Parts: sequence; C-alpha cells; structure tokens
Amino acid sequence: MHALRSALEAVRPSRHQWTLFGLWWFKLLVFYAGLFSVDHLHFHLGILNREIFRSLLRPAYHSLVLMGILALLNAFPERRRNAAFGVLSALVSCLLLVDLGYYRAFRALPSLGILSAVGGLSLPLDHLTPLLRPWDLLLFLDLPLVAALGRWFPAPAPGGFRRLALQACGCAGLFLLVPLFGGGVLGSPGAREPLTLAKPVDLAVLVTPFGFHALDFASFLQKGRRFVPLDPGERERIRGWLRENDEGLPPGPAAGLLKGRNLLVIQVESLEAFVLGQTAGGVPVTPNLDALRRRGLSFSRFHEQVNLGMSSDADLMTNTSVYPVRREATFASYPTATLPSLPRILGERGYATLSLHPDPGSFWNVGQGLSHLGFQRSVDAGRFDCGDSFGMGLSDASFLAQALPLVTALREPFYAFMVTLSSHEPFHLPDYLRELPLDPALDRSPMGDYLQSVHYTDKHLGLFLRGLEREGLLRRTVVVVTGDHQGVHKYYEKELLASPLAQPWWGSRDHRIPLLIAAHGLAPRELDIHGGQVDLMPTLLGLLGIDPGEERTRMMGRDLLNTGRNLAVLADGTLVGSAGAGGAFHCREGLEVADLIIRGDYFRDAGAALGDRARSGGPPTGPCSRR
Repeated sequence: MHALRSALEAVRPSRHQWTLFGLWWFKLLVFYAGLFSVDHLHFHLGILNREIFRSLLRPAYHSLVLMGILALLNAFPERRRNAAFGVLSALVSCLLLVDLGYYRAFRALPSLGILSAVGGLSLPLDHLTPLLRPWDLLLFLDLPLVAALGRWFPAPAPGGFRRLALQACGCAGLFLLVPLFGGGVLGSPGAREPLTLAKPVDLAVLVTPFGFHALDFASFLQKGRRFVPLDPGERERIRGWLRENDEGLPPGPAAGLLKGRNLLVIQVESLEAFVLGQTAGGVPVTPNLDALRRRGLSFSRFHEQVNLGMSSDADLMTNTSVYPVRREATFASYPTATLPSLPRILGERGYATLSLHPDPGSFWNVGQGLSHLGFQRSVDAGRFDCGDSFGMGLSDASFLAQALPLVTALREPFYAFMVTLSSHEPFHLPDYLRELPLDPALDRSPMGDYLQSVHYTDKHLGLFLRGLEREGLLRRTVVVVTGDHQGVHKYYEKELLASPLAQPWWGSRDHRIPLLIAAHGLAPRELDIHGGQVDLMPTLLGLLGIDPGEERTRMMGRDLLNTGRNLAVLADGTLVGSAGAGGAFHCREGLEVADLIIRGDYFRDAGAALGDRARSGGPPTGPCSRR
C-alpha cells in the first residue's frame, strides 16, 4: 500500500504543473477559436462549445496531451524549470501562430512532408502576415503572466526522470484508451462526423495540434518522402482500374477541330463559376471573361478536385490528368513522380512549352514538379520584377504585363501555362484598385472583397489578351481560362449564408469553377456535362487532334467532348452527376488508385524518368510571392 501511495504521489501533477497546465489550456482555446472562427475576422468563443466541448471526452484527451508535454519539465533542475517553461511556451506559441496562418490560407496544417520539400519549401512568417489577426497575440499572453507572477508563482515540486517517466507513461496509457471509443463520440460537427484521422485538422481537433505534429513527425521519420514499393496486388488494382476507366471510344466530332493552334492555359486564383455573367453596382464583374465565353465553349458544371496541395494540385491535374495524393501535397512530396504529361506530349510533337508562375518555384515545390513534367522552360517569381506587389505577392497587372513578351516571343506552335495570384484569400485589394461601385456595406465584406479582386484580375486578363491580339497571335491560339479552386465560398461560406446582404446569385459552395475554351472560328456553346480538373488535359488533346498514344490509357480523366459518362468525383469522395451502375465505386476508387500510382511511382517502370528532358528557367533570384 505504501508503494502504491508513493507511485500515485509521483504521478500526481504538482501545483506548479497545474498552473502551467491552466495557462496552456488558455493558449489552446485561443488556437481553436482562431481555427474554427466562422469568418476569420472576429474572435469569439461561441464555436468552442460546438467544436471542442460537445463531448467531454475530447477536452479530457486534450488535457492528457498537455500534461504529457508538461511532464518533460521534470527533467530540468527546479531552479531552471520556470525558464524552461518560458522557452517551451514561446516555441509552442510560434508553432500555433504558423498553424493558424497556414490553415487560413490552405485549410490544412503544415506537415513535415510539405515543409521539407526538395529545394527548400519556404513559408516564412512574413508570408503569413496578411493572414494573421491582432488577437493571435493572445497566444503569447502566458509569457508576461509568468513573469508578472514572479515570486507568487507556485514553486516547482521535486522532479527527476523517474517522475517524468511515471507521469508521461500515465498520460500515454490513458490516452491509448481512445480506440475503445468511436469517432462518433470524439467527432466534431465541423469535421463532418465521424472524425477522420486521415485529415490533419480533424486529427488536431482530437489530439491537439501538438499531438498532430508529434504523429506527423513520427510518420515522416518512418517513410519520409521516398517512393514506396507496390506489391503485386496493388499493381493489379492499378492496372484493373485503368483498364476499366478507358472508354475506348473512336474520335468524336470535335476531334482535331483546333488542330495546329497554339495553346494558352490561364489558371486564375480562386475563380468561381458563379461570378460569370453577373453585375455588381450595375457593372459587369467579369466583362472580359464574359466576352471570352461568347467566343467558344463554356462548361457550366466543371468542378475543382484539389486536395491538400491546393493550387499546386490544380497545376498537377491540368498537366497530368491524375488525381493528387491523399495525405500530402503531391508536388511537395513527390515532385519527380513519372506521370502522363501535357507539356511532354505537346513538346514531342513540336510545341514550344513554357510555364509562368508568380510564386517562387520552391513554393509547394511547383518549380521542380512542372520542370519534371517536361516544360522546356519554367519561369517563376525570381525572374520577374516584383516592384508592384500586394497581398500574397506579385500583382496580376505586373505579372500579366511581364508575361506578354515572354509568350509572344515563343516559336509556334506553343503551349504556355500561366497562373495568377492577386485574387488569393483574404482578397484584400488596395483601395486605389477597387473599381466596382459597390454599396459601402458590401464593399468591405468578404463578398465585396472577392468581387473587387476578381474584377481587377479580369481587367488585366483583358489587357493581356488584347496584347496577344495586337501581336496577331490570338487568331492562332486556343485560350483556356479556368480556376484552381473555389475562393469566397471555400473560406467564408458560413458568413455568406448569414449575411443580410446575400443575393440569390451568390449561390453556395458547390465546388464549381469556370472552364472556358475560346478560339477563332469556334462556335459558342455552353455544355452542362459534369467534369473536373483531371478531364481538362484529354479534352484539350482531343480538340488539338493529338493522339497521346500509350499515355491515353494512363490519364484518369476523359475527353468531355467525347464521353459516355456524366460525373466527377471531388477530393473528399463526393460524386456529382450520374454515376450509373458501379460507377460510384469506380470513381471514388480512382482517388486511392492515384495515391498508389504517385507514391509507388507506378509509371516509372514504363520508361526512364523524364525529368532530365526538362530545361528549367533557372533558380529564383528574388522571390516576391507570399502565397
């Protein structure tokens, strides 16, 4: 009995630990309030009851994680324990600050697989500045409190490694009981119950962001970013899915309709379909895109399919017709995966190929990823004059003006792939660039900010296209405009639904992004077939009359102008359209099959790596992007 009492006394947290525990619980509440804030503009605690305290088990597990971390302080001498806590708490606050800024930008938490990408994926704190809020400083409130308490701060109790081990093991033992409880008990309404441990934010809701980073670190040490060997069953699963996915249709009536033309693909940041054809304050929101829609094909049910890689996943799918991996950003973790490639197919048929990015090539590791896909030249932020920058980086006005001579200098035929930046969340366009005459209340709302940003980008897209027309290129060029993912509905959906200013045309988060394909002589037509970003590459190859050969059987998308299917699968497995018998399972399975293809580098067996065919635009010399 005496031994049991001694053990319990050693495990019992000291007054000192209880005080530190309370301070860290406050820090954790501030983090969750910022994480689940409805609109990211107003700090409030109401959501904590819904997201954190719905189940009493969830804060209990949070407490175990905190106590387990604080047990580490027992390893320090008593006289140094307060100083050790101060250093540890400051580091934790910085970590939570980065997590909050990253989450507001990408709706995910940063993993080591992303932050340690080849070439040094950089995400400095100053890049997150536009996404931080004044109340985020509450994360550091415990530091002056500890200093102010001074001599009244509870004295540390005797520690030592035995006490550390007993407390840590006790917390770990209790925490391991979590498998006995279902996700429905520990789930969160915001995480779409039941809670899914495969999603970083869901995992942070359950085990705190500290637990998420610890598990992520363990996973990273175990597998890093290496390609994993596939077993025979997995290889057969891939082969079977690809065989079933190939419709085997003969060329359709649109095949070769635009044969021999140049190809220009412009991917607009956060461009949603609902803005096309709309007016605000009596002025068209996207007059140039509306004019483009009247000159060719418009797909009204085209959907985003990006996953954790966000914009970089859109780059990937547009140029490979393969879904991204499930738990990481594909380019960040697997930039040298061997995949079908639009620039390589076109380059082998005489096209000059160029990618233009206002971001540094190291961001999401897109530079290496695109170069490996076979772009003969890749130009990123380091090659642009970044004097005119705001928000997340180089302004669209400056980027498009500088891109024009690079595109017009290409020999024909060419394929140019371009990405814009200024309409990135949080959509804070400088006052002198806000040209839509909106009502003041709307103008300073998230929807007003978004409309102003899209209108600004549309204006400079129009100037860019008129520049191509002056050079005589527009008549010989297929112009494709699409979005990378939804914007205002992705980040501010709840506020839009609750806004007294809401209009019916605002719509809701339906994951629709525009797809416009315009060319001289192409009859205008709106198509309501369901499709997604993996379908763009085969559709364009069909219009250009280019047979991709064996690569056709490796693409996961389909030609939207020559298909018997009318559906698309979103990143979370949601199906839109009509799947037909067995179609739902096949489409959802495609997400897992793509994960195997990329992580196992499945297509490498068909030939040598293709990265050495690419000629990079050189290392960045002065990145200016903040995305």
